[in-house]
Amino acid sequence: MSGPVFISFSREHDVSYVRRLAADLIASGLSIVYDTQPMTDGWWSTYTRSQLAGCSAGSGAFLPLGCRSCG
Repeated sequence: MSGPVFISFSREHDVSYVRRLAADLIASGLSIVYDTQPMTDGWWSTYTRSQLAGCSAGSGAFLPLGCRSCG
């Protein structure tokens, strides 16, 4: 894999889990990208969009509290 893995997640509920997940993936040799700032139109267009474009893969962290449609 030539580029990093982008992790998408709910900042409202999943930040601590994603930090641990990213640390584990980095320890296994992967390069990771995930947003550390709240998502706004400006942040999306200036940072997230360009980071995502340079990634080789994407992953979603779907946890019960972060999933509004899970019931």
